[in-house]
Parts: sequence; C-alpha cells; structure tokens
Amino acid sequence: MSKKPHALRSLRDKWSLLSRPESSKSSVVPKPPDVGGVAYESFKGVLDLFDTVALALPPLKAAAAGMRGVITIIDNKNGFGGLRQKLEAILSMAQKYRQHGSQRALDRRVEELSSAIELHIEMIEGIQKHWLVRRVFENAKDSALIMCNNIGLSDRFQMDTVLQIDAKTEEILQRLQREDLTRSLPYAKRAFYNTRKALEDEEPQGCMEGTRVQIIAELEAWALDDAGPNVCWLNGMAGTGKSSIAHTLSKILDEKHMLGASFFCSRSASQEVRDASLVIPTLAYKLAQVSPLLQSAMCHIIEDEPEVGSLHTLTQQFSLLLVKPVQSVIDKSIKTYKVVVIDAMDECTKLGTVVKLIQAVVTFAPDIPLKFCFSSRDSTSIRNAFNYNSVHPPKIIPLHNVARAVVQGDIKRYLEMSLAAIAERDTQSWPPPAELETLIEQSDRLFIYAATALRYIGAPDVDFRKRLTLITHLTPSRIQTGSIDSLYNEIALSAVVFSLVPLSVGAIALLLVMDVYQTRVALAPFCPVIHMSNTDNGPVSIFHASFRDFIVHRSRCEKHFLDASDGHQMLTVKCLRYLNRSLKRDMCGLGSPMTSLPTERASVIPEALRYSCLHWASHLAHVVSNSHLGQSAVTEIHNLLSMFVDHHLLHWFECLSVLRELESGVKSLARASEAISTLSTTHVAFEEMPLMLEDARRFLQFACESIHHHPLHTYHSALMWTPEKSLMRERYADPLESVPRVQDGLLRSWGPTEQIMLHARSVTSVAFSPDARRIVSGSNDPTIRIWNTLTGELESELEGHSKRVMSVAFSHDGHFVVSASGDTTVRLWDATTGETKRVLRGHSRGVMCVSLSGDDKYIASGSDDMTVRIWDTATGVQVCETHHSDMVKTVAFSPNGQLVASGSYDELWVWNPKDIMEDKLQFPDRKQLCWAQSVPWVRSIVFSHDGCHITCGDCRIRNVTTGNLVRRLTNYESPSNVVAFSHDGLQLVSGGRLGEVMVWHWTSQSEQRNLGNHSGKVTSIAFAPDHSRIASGSEDRTLRVWNTKLGETEPVTDPHDSFVTFCNNAHDNSFIASVWGQSSTIMSLDELIRLDIVLSVVFSLDGSRIVSRSYNGIIRIWDSCGHHHLASVKAWFRMIIQSREKPEESADGAIRTLKGHSKTVTSVAFSSNMSLLVSGSDDMTVRVWNESDGEERRRYQHSAGVSSVAFSPDSSCVVFGSDDSMVRIWNLVADKIECELKGHSSQVKSVAFSHDGSHVVSGSTDATVRIWNVPTNESILLVDRVQLPDETRVHSLGRGHFRIYDLLAVEQDDTNETPVRLFLSRDRDWIIGDQTIQDCWIPTEYRDFSTVGVSGSTVCFGYTSGRVVILDLKGGRQA
Repeated sequence: MSKKPHALRSLRDKWSLLSRPESSKSSVVPKPPDVGGVAYESFKGVLDLFDTVALALPPLKAAAAGMRGVITIIDNKNGFGGLRQKLEAILSMAQKYRQHGSQRALDRRVEELSSAIELHIEMIEGIQKHWLVRRVFENAKDSALIMCNNIGLSDRFQMDTVLQIDAKTEEILQRLQREDLTRSLPYAKRAFYNTRKALEDEEPQGCMEGTRVQIIAELEAWALDDAGPNVCWLNGMAGTGKSSIAHTLSKILDEKHMLGASFFCSRSASQEVRDASLVIPTLAYKLAQVSPLLQSAMCHIIEDEPEVGSLHTLTQQFSLLLVKPVQSVIDKSIKTYKVVVIDAMDECTKLGTVVKLIQAVVTFAPDIPLKFCFSSRDSTSIRNAFNYNSVHPPKIIPLHNVARAVVQGDIKRYLEMSLAAIAERDTQSWPPPAELETLIEQSDRLFIYAATALRYIGAPDVDFRKRLTLITHLTPSRIQTGSIDSLYNEIALSAVVFSLVPLSVGAIALLLVMDVYQTRVALAPFCPVIHMSNTDNGPVSIFHASFRDFIVHRSRCEKHFLDASDGHQMLTVKCLRYLNRSLKRDMCGLGSPMTSLPTERASVIPEALRYSCLHWASHLAHVVSNSHLGQSAVTEIHNLLSMFVDHHLLHWFECLSVLRELESGVKSLARASEAISTLSTTHVAFEEMPLMLEDARRFLQFACESIHHHPLHTYHSALMWTPEKSLMRERYADPLESVPRVQDGLLRSWGPTEQIMLHARSVTSVAFSPDARRIVSGSNDPTIRIWNTLTGELESELEGHSKRVMSVAFSHDGHFVVSASGDTTVRLWDATTGETKRVLRGHSRGVMCVSLSGDDKYIASGSDDMTVRIWDTATGVQVCETHHSDMVKTVAFSPNGQLVASGSYDELWVWNPKDIMEDKLQFPDRKQLCWAQSVPWVRSIVFSHDGCHITCGDCRIRNVTTGNLVRRLTNYESPSNVVAFSHDGLQLVSGGRLGEVMVWHWTSQSEQRNLGNHSGKVTSIAFAPDHSRIASGSEDRTLRVWNTKLGETEPVTDPHDSFVTFCNNAHDNSFIASVWGQSSTIMSLDELIRLDIVLSVVFSLDGSRIVSRSYNGIIRIWDSCGHHHLASVKAWFRMIIQSREKPEESADGAIRTLKGHSKTVTSVAFSSNMSLLVSGSDDMTVRVWNESDGEERRRYQHSAGVSSVAFSPDSSCVVFGSDDSMVRIWNLVADKIECELKGHSSQVKSVAFSHDGSHVVSGSTDATVRIWNVPTNESILLVDRVQLPDETRVHSLGRGHFRIYDLLAVEQDDTNETPVRLFLSRDRDWIIGDQTIQDCWIPTEYRDFSTVGVSGSTVCFGYTSGRVVILDLKGGRQA
C-alpha cells in the first residue's frame, strides 16, 4: 500500500532510536523454525488457517499472503496458539453467515480487517528493512508486541462482525435487515472529526508531520493500555493546539479501526456542535455504524425507549445507549474495544450540561470496554467534574506541563515547513535565521500564535518579507500571552468583535455606510485573526476565541483596547440609523393586507436590516448597563430612538412579521423599555419614552396573531382594535383613514391580560415551561396545546387522548410534557415534536391529575378509581400505589421529591412514597402517612417552592411537616378553586369559582389585587418561574396570561348577572338593541346592563321596529323611528335609559304588547313586508300576529316545544324547529304542514330559508347543521361553507350554529356602490368582505360573542357580559 499513516511513522521513529553507526552493525541470521516442535506445529497451523480463512473470505487473500511472509520472520512462536484460536473463530462465523445466505453482511467488515492487516504488514516490512531488524525480532518482547497486534486485530474484527459464537445469528441478521432505529437519534452530523469544518471554506487540520510526537505517542499508549484508566483529559489554555492533537489521534485510531466515535465541539460552527445534550446520542449513533451487534442492541433499547435520545437525563442516556448495549454484546474479558474522542467541551453553550456529561462518563466508563479522551481548557467546574469518581481517577495530560523546549521544537518545525511553502514564491533565501528564531520565541507555547502569524505573513498579494520583519519587531508584553497580544494590537475591529452574530462583508458595509470594496480594504489587515469569505454574503468570523478575550482587556491590549460599552454604543447608533433610513410600508410589495407572505419574500430583507431589527435593543441595553454615557451620546441615541418610535414602529412590526421574528420584537421592546427607564432617572429627555415602548410591546403582543401571516394588517385590523387610550393609537391611528374602525365597544386601556388563547372547549389545566417561554394547556376538546407565552402563537397541538384532558405538566428540563385524561391513561409527549413517547396504563377510571418529581424521575397520578400511583418516568413501570376512600382530584410532589400530597373529596394526605415502596403497601393505614386532615372538596394542592408550606385552596396555609395551620386568608370570603405559589414564596395566586384571579402577599394577609375575571370558573392556575406572569385556564374556553406587574383590569360589566343573546342592526345603520330584565329596551352601549332572564331582540328590515321576546311569554314591539332626529346613536342610547331600576312590565316606549303565549317565547321573526310577526314558544305553539294591531292571525298547536321560527321570502310559509328534532314547513295560506324534515337527533334551535325559498337551513343541539332541499325533502350535512344555487351562502360556525350571509345592500350614493357580501370565518377570527369591504381580524377576547348583527358595512357583536361592539368595515379615521 502506498499511504504511510502517522501511526507507522511514529513507530518507525521509535525503532530509529536503536540505530547506531555502520561500523557497529552485527550480522544476525534468523533461526529456522523448530521443525517437529509444538511451536512449529502451531506456526504451520496458523499459516494453513490463514489460507482457509482467505478462501471463505476472499477479500483477505492478499492480506493472508502478506501475513504468511511476516510470520516467517518472527522467532517467538509461543503466541501462535492464541492467534490460531482467533482465526478459527473467524472461520466458524464466516461459515455460519454463509449458511444463512448473508455473506454480504460481512463484506465491509472483512475489507476493513484486510486493510488493517495490510497496514500492520507495511509497518513490519518497514521495520524489517532496518539494519537492526533481525536483532529486534529475536527480542521476545518485541515479537510479543507484534503478535499482540495480530491478535488485537482479530479481536476487533470478531466483535465488529458479531463473531460471538453464542450470539443468535439469525436474530441479528433479521435485525440488520430491518430499519436502523439508531438513525432516529438526534445526532449531530457535523460533529465527527472527519466531517467538521474549521472555517467556512477550510478543512480541519491535524498536527503537521513530525510535530507533537511525544503527546500523540502518550495518547496512543493510553489507548492501547488495557490496564490504564478509561478516561483521559487533555487540557491546556487557548491556542495550545488541543483540537489539532485530538484530530490527529482520531485519525490514527480510525486507521487502526480503534475509533468508536468522535464529537468535535465548536462555538463558531453550527448550533448542533455546541449542544452538549447531543453528544451521547451522536456517540451512540456512530458506534452503531461500526458494530452491527451494538446497532442491534441499541435498536432493542430504542424500541423499548423511543424517547431515549431526548427525554431522559444524560445519566439515563449514557446508561441506556452506551452502557447496556456494550455490556450485553462485548465479552467481559475484553478491556478495550473502542476509543471515543470528545474535543473542546468548553465551547458548548451550556456548561452545566457539560459537567453532567463528564460526570456520567467518569461514573460508567470503568464498567465498559470503551475509552474516552476529552480535550478542553482547564476550569474549576470541568476539573471537579473529572474528579467526580474518586475511585477511578482519569489520566490527565496538561499541555502546559510539556517541556518548553519540546513545544518550541514542534513550533520550530511547524514554522520552518510553513515558511518554506510561503518562500516558494521567491527563489531568494528566506526567512532570515534571526527573524525565524524571534518568531519561535514570540510564539512561546502557543501554536495559535504561530498559526495566526503565518496567516498574516502568507496572505495573498502582500510582501511576506516585510510582514515577517514587522511581526518580529513587535514589543512583547509583560505576561505569558503578551506575544499574541502584540500581534492583535494590529488587527482589532470592533464591528466584528461586538456584533452579536457574525455579519457578512456586505452587511458590515451597509451598517458602516461604506461600499463593499472599502470594507474589504478595511478588513484586509485583520485576516490573520478573522476569517473573511471570498463572497460578500459569507460571514466574517473571529478565527479564535482568544482574540475576543484579548481585545477587551486593557492590561493585555494597551494600544488598541476596545471598551465593550463603546462598541455596543457604536452598533446601537448604526442599527437605529439604518432602521430609520430603510424601514417603510409594504417592504415586500404584497399590496393587499390579506396577502399571506410567501416564504421566498423574506429574502428581500437585507442582512443588515435583519440584524438591526433583531439586535438594536440588545446593544442599547448593554450600553446602559455597562457605561456612563456622555451628553452627546445621550442626545444622539435619544434623537434616533425618538424618530424610530414616532415614525417606524409599525414598519418595524411589519418587517418582524416578514422575518418570522415577532417574539424577538416583544423581547426587544421589553429590553429597551427597561434600559430607557434606567436612563430616564438621569436624563429627563427619556421620561416619556418607557411608557411608549411598553405600550408598543403590548400592541405587538396583542397583534401577533393577526400579522403573523398577514404583515400588512399591522396598519389595519391590529391598529383598529387597540384600546382607546393606547399611545400607539394616539401616535399612529390618525393618518390611517381607509382602514376599518371600531365605532364603539373598545377597551379603554391595556389591562393585566397580555394574551388570550382559545380552546374549543373548557380549559382544564395549564403549566409554564421552565424558561416561561411556553405554556401547555389541556382541555375537554380533548387536546393538549403548547403556546408561545409572548406572542400567543400555537406552537403545537398534541393529539392522542380519546377523552378530556384533565391535567398537564412540563418536565423541569422542558423536554417533555406529561398529561392525564379521562380515558384512564397518562401520556408522555416530546415537547418539541409533539410525539407520544409513552402511554402509562393501570388506572381503571379517569385520571384527574399528574405531578412530576423535582428530578423528573417519577410521575404521580390520581384517579377517580380512588388511587394514587407513582410511575418510573424512564421505564413507565408503576412503582407505588395508594388508595383513598374517595375519588382523587389532585396530587403534588414536594420540590425535593421526598413527599407526595394527595387530595380527594374527603381528605388531604401527605406521605412519603419511599415508605410505601419499601413496604410494598397498596392500602396503607394512617400510620404510614406523615399526616392527614379532613378537608372537604380538595380541588388543588400546591407546595411552596422552599418545600415548607402547603395549601389546598381552602384559604389556609399549612406547615408541610406537621400540617399545622400557619396562616388563614381571612379576608377572602369565597374559597378558591385553584391556587399556586410564586417561586420566591412571597405571593399566592388564586382562581375562583366565579372566574376571579387574585394575587396575595400571603405572609401579610394582604390582598394585592384582583387581576381580572374569566367569564367562567377558573380550573387551573400557574406562576411563571420569574413570577412576572400568571397563566390561568377556565371553563370559558380561554387560557389567559396575566402580567403581575400591572394594575387591575377595567370592568366590562356591572357585577350583576347580564346577558345579550341577540342583536341586529337596522338597515340604515342607526340603531343597536340590547335587552335586560323580563322585558326589552334600547340600551346605551356605555351604560351597564343588568339581566335576570335571557331574552332577544330583532330589528325589522327597515329598522323602524324592534321586537322583543320574554320568558314570561310576552312579546313587545318597539318604535325606533321617533329617535332618528338625534345626532348620533350613542347620544340617543344615553337618553333612553337614565335609571338602573328594572322597567315596569308596561315599559315606556313599547307601542304594542302581544300576549297569548303561556310559557317562554323562544323565537320571533318579521315577515319580509313587515306586516306579520311569527313567534315560537315552549308552550308548544307557533303564532302569527298582525304587526299593525297585535292581533293573533294564525296558531299551530304542536306536540313539542317550538325552539325556532322563520318566514319564507314571500311570507307565505313559516319554517319552525322543535324539541322533537323535527323541522316543519307550515303553509299559512292553506293552514297546513306541507312537509316534515327528519334528520336531526336533538332539538332544532335555529332555522332559516334561503333567498329564493328553495332550501331550508337548520341547526341542532346535536352539533350539526343541515341544508334541506324543500321540493325533495333531502338534506346534506354542512361541514364548513356552501353557496346554494340562488347565491345564498351558508357558513357553519360549529356546534350546530350557522349563519346565512344575505346579499345586504349598503347605502347608495352618487357613486352607485355595488352590494356588499360579508363572511365570518369558522373560528370567528376574521370577517371577510368582497372587493368593496376591508377584511377585518377579530381579536381573541372579542370572539366569544353570543350574537351578531349585520347592516351594510356595519357589524355588531353582542356578548353575554353585556358588551356591544360596533364595527364600520368601510373604514374611516380612527376614533
């Protein structure tokens, strides 16, 4: 073979040490084999076996011939017996594979063995050519070494190809033919030594030939030493060449088929190679690729533990993915099977994870035949981690202990060879010896200095002689790193150093207002310490981390020291200037506000603009927190920020939407607000700006949903719903005259509610992720949803439970979610992918609650089957079970995991699960409990985060140890439904049965404030880890996020119960009607509405009459025409009702009272010509009345309650639905039922005719909507929306509700406007208009309307709270 691996060169160097002068040579003749002896028989047998194996495995033929030649020169034949046994095992397995028809499964392994043998032969032949070779081979020790290598090669081949005779070959073969489950592990593709990238366009390099020989030899010796420690730690300061050594070692081990896996970390590369949590899955994946048997064992593990790569702790991962598979397949007599190399662990982003990883390795490594070589900088935390296992300490190789002369010798060789390559440009003798010696001296022990100097000297198109002279005449610093610091003095660039992410040349040019050529010229001198791409779009990155450390320390960089605050100030100014000159409306040319953003459109945002949008606030915060700004700097920042806030906030929001970075925008505004608040204490110019920035943050949070897919709705729907007193509305609403507007019903100001998210049914449980960035919610729908806390965006929906979800919880590492359901199961979910990881079965009835121990090792679940069960998270095995005497509704682990509290309808228990597990009790008596108390209807249990206190929602705080009462919240009259402690233990939040959310400083018994109210019972509540936010779930289907720092929310309604069930605009856009009490009237939108009975009102088509219905069976007709003279709707409303007393039954203003029904009137409707009125009632009658005199004209006696009525377009027929699930059409002319429509299975609650009367639409409490063809009596189920032949458009709103979208004419003017069509989206989040009407987004908090009325371009919503909201979709200047 032609290649000469580094390992062979190292061995030759070792042999060359034995050389001596020619005159001292001695002629040594090899002894012939001992013919007829035992050793010779073994020798002959081995030669014959090599030939036999080569016949069975043809790729070994050439290697066998070479090995025969090598064996003949070895005098010591005593080891042939062992080698023969190995060869016999290989032959046996080869025959077994051939019998199973799976010869090809061995091909790659055999080829690898053949390659290794040939390398081995090449090494020996090289030695043989040496003049001392014959004497060397007479040495028994050296012969044994070569024999050991021969046997070692066989060992590794035997293990790598599953050549254990006792293995179930058939099973292995079948598994190898199946899917490789190890590919499902989350491994880092760019982390292997031979796939990593040092820089953008450079391949990683190992050590130059002939350098670092001593260190590499020591590492090789450790790798081959079965008796040595299993862990080795190579440490040294930055720039000492650790990664190059690790790369070279990996290559050597790989060539010898001893490398199991490698992971090279790098902070300058992609995220995956900075994530320490990916190390173990990546190592497992790579080991599986080199050993089919290990792969098979790992696949078994992954089948049983699908989430092992992400769900488990690092210790569990190491045990499951490495320890168990290796121990199960590798013979215990094997001491070293493979070596694993892990480089630059200190460059991972989370040091805590690195420490846990090292601790896991040093704990388990002594028990498996794997060796682990780490390299990193030295630090206290890393050193302590390596000392974690004091019984088996690692081998430590500190590079700074290597003799200076040895290191400088390596650096000298490195410089000589590299400078020689540079000097090839010129034939003159170079470099001068004196300058070379100076450069060697300056480099000291730092290879990074030498490499940096070479990059500087050897840059293209420069005078390398002058550059070498320049470097060697630098003045050295006083400290060890002084030489490299002197060089760095030449090449600092703050724009590169202080940018928060690497920027391209083009982006730097735009920020600095330079052209690209000027920028390249400016950066050219810095090339030795930065990498500048050949393209303008490639990132400019720092070559080594030590440069950043150097340039920000004045003591090391006296001349070119860069103050971090100055650097961030410069970038703050550059970013704001760039934003102010670049931002504008419709940057992507979308045109229409409803145009969704195509993915490719985001590419039109320049890199510099993207950077400025995302990072201006971070630079600003850094400036404020780390410096004292001068007046000129303050003035400049104030002027730039004022321009940005006054003119470009909406443009910025649009740009963030295009970039899909709305969450970053919310964080930036919070960061900027905090920074400017600090500045405002010393600079009065900033006094008002924090309020504006905070208002902008609330606006962006509020608008995220609408502008996420439709960036231009930043200027439309998002702005129109902004509260009346919002600073954003004051600043930006006036110029926007063509957008829709809310005429009345807006909130006055932002309240504590930051986000409102909707489920389809009641929200049963909520929980924050550990970083508070996400919230998980469970619902009766029955789904689990994960939301973005800041933007309200739905990130994932977890589906799998078949019944309502009763409880959810985040793991403490944020990796998984656990849920409990009425379907009797507990499920574990991957929080990132949403996949089900495990289903825990054992409960016999619905599971009502779950809780995780502090270390996530255990799950506690409580059920209606009256049991509490504890499960092992990793295995899903039930480890403990206890029984209450009633259904268990809540359970919680104490923070340290030592106690469990469980509550049922009768009692509160606190107990130690270990006591139950050790005694194996299922029915413990009270002696096994820490304490128990009779507490009726325990709904919620929570421990304080210091583990000292416990409460269960009964206004009592108890001592955890004794159960004694610590404090009672005496000023809280109504018991809460759910409670939660803040993480600092000072606050308690409660959610009430009436929907109230209250925060307490419980230590002082003071109520801090009532944050606000849900419209239904609060079912779950949680504090964020930083106690700045609260999440609450309710039966009103909403999940709300509350800001604990803000004041109370403004009331929407009077505290008395109120209800608006229907409202409908008059067609001239003049009036809105609401109802209250046992009769109806027209109400002011600003007056508070009080209801004690649910009623409805309907406008006549011309708007001159209003008809109301009542539970007492009375129908009233109201005249609204007399009020047309008033200037505005609001003024008229306010004049109507001045008193809150319930109206008398006669009710002033009612022009007619229609009496006849004996029970509740359920539905009323006008005929098209307004001469008739039809009513349906629970008294089982349908009645038709004269509108003019109130006389009853027709009556139909039915056999069931009538729930809905409507006239046909020509007023000749009435359609009605009833409680018997039927729809009937009553012909008024013939006074008979024309048809009965059967299809619903429950009450028909709404009916309507199509425009031409050919179809009837009905909605039922069976949650379906049907469309009936009147002539044929046939029906179809309406799933979403449909347009009938007469252009009637019907839209299902879900749960049996529907709306028919009529052809509604707008007011006609001189322009002869065309008719308008409006549509409501199924989720009630958008009103969609035709070409003459602007589309309008409906915020979450406005969607729960109970009724809607439409007149032309005006839409009215009525709510159960009493609120009425009026929208003008034609647009106009904002109010």
